[in-house]
Amino acid sequence: MSFILVIALLLRTIVDQDFINQELGSIVGIAYATLLICLGYSRYSKSHPLAPTYVTCALLIMFSILLETHSRGFIPVWLAYAALGLTLIVSTVLGVRHSASIPLWVGVLGSSLVGIALEFPSPHYPQLMILLLVANASVYIGSKVSIWLGLRWTLFAISLFVWHLWTVQLRTLLLRGREIPEELALNWFLPLLGAFALVYAGMVIRTLMGRRRAFRSFEKYIPLANVLWAYAAAVAVVRPWLGEHSGLAPAALALGVVQIVFGIWISHFGPKGKQGGISFTIAGAVLFVLSSEKAMGTPFIYLPVWSLMALGMTYLSVQINNRTVRTCGYLLQALTLGIAIQQGCFTIGESLKLVAVCLAIFVSSISLIQYFWCRWEAEAPNNGMAGLMDPKDRSAVVLLVTSLVSLFLGFRLILHAGATALPGDTESLFQSGQTLLIAGSSIFLLLVALRWRDIEFLSIALIVALVAGIKVFGVDTVHARGIPLVLSVLSFAICASVASLVWGRWQRLPQEEGAITQPSLDKGSPV
Repeated sequence: MSFILVIALLLRTIVDQDFINQELGSIVGIAYATLLICLGYSRYSKSHPLAPTYVTCALLIMFSILLETHSRGFIPVWLAYAALGLTLIVSTVLGVRHSASIPLWVGVLGSSLVGIALEFPSPHYPQLMILLLVANASVYIGSKVSIWLGLRWTLFAISLFVWHLWTVQLRTLLLRGREIPEELALNWFLPLLGAFALVYAGMVIRTLMGRRRAFRSFEKYIPLANVLWAYAAAVAVVRPWLGEHSGLAPAALALGVVQIVFGIWISHFGPKGKQGGISFTIAGAVLFVLSSEKAMGTPFIYLPVWSLMALGMTYLSVQINNRTVRTCGYLLQALTLGIAIQQGCFTIGESLKLVAVCLAIFVSSISLIQYFWCRWEAEAPNNGMAGLMDPKDRSAVVLLVTSLVSLFLGFRLILHAGATALPGDTESLFQSGQTLLIAGSSIFLLLVALRWRDIEFLSIALIVALVAGIKVFGVDTVHARGIPLVLSVLSFAICASVASLVWGRWQRLPQEEGAITQPSLDKGSPV
């Protein structure tokens, strides 16, 4: 290695002392690096221990020469990128042919980083992105080398950094209404973004279709990461460029549906197909959710679709025996209610919004169906990260809470309309009606918990009773007066009495009747 570097230093000294001009010195240096690559190739063929040294030194010399010659204006930028791409291809062929990881690491990382360094912080993005596409293809071709796995994530991070840089520069100028410089290549943004997204998706699909490649962590998580970065970058540039009605959201919505359908289809083809189906289904659902608001407009249209999608994900999780998809269904159902609240769907208005009441009842019904189906029909598999963190599937209680809250918000709208129509103090009637609804719900849940011996219903019922108490003494005593206030206090007193009786009865159940203190997973009703 010392001998190789001495010769390189000697050549540099000859150029610095003006024995030969810098253009000729660059050509000599590139020829020297090429010679070292050829020597390294021959040494790899003979399994020589110094083969990695020849190749590593050759690649480093080549990268340094290309970077310096371009910085001094000796070669145009397109020629520098072409030379980097050729060097990358040569190092990939060498590494794959001889199952050598060092040429792959040095070639991919070196060409990518030098490509970014050319004219940084405003590189010529189309040529740089094409170079990174070639690097990603090289990564996929060489992924059968075991040590190569870490490089895939490293290159993905480098690619995201470049996309972030390009996106920020374009968005800043677009928002300010300034002219886009030629080097930022706005017209190349969407085609290259689509090419990157297709390349990443194609890698995973090719792995699923092939028999020789294992489905590793990169293939498992890249569909979701691909959706997140690509949609975020597209939104950041397209909306200030083409406006809100650019068609981006409907296109993303359609792509989300395609990914969901593909995920369901591929999940029927063996263990690897199931893993790929999980990845594409979750990625498609996320893309569908992200684009729904702009594509469908009103939340009264897309929120019911989300709720049904959450139920469908739970059904799919049983078909492919996967806990992660099941848990995502829980979270999506809760997100549906959260977005409905955030969008003001259940905000009190001057008149009763029947569509809001229907939405609340619909989400509540679907959540309750999903909860009972999970508890009575579909035993949760203990696999994946969700299975490790929640082996007893306690997180399904989120569905029960979602159902109760959604139903309460719907009846709250009806209560306000009724309180407005009745004579008397509207505020007192409205506050008292809410308390009666909360206390009545708690009593109902307590009786159901005692009848079914269900600890989850008992826990939720006690929490609802606590909420009723806080509501009475924290809100009603301030805003309600007269008979409505008396009814509020009386309803909480009855609720507390029932809770005390049920709790006392519950304490004796294990000794007397062998009460079920865990959620029932047996098929059929627990009654």
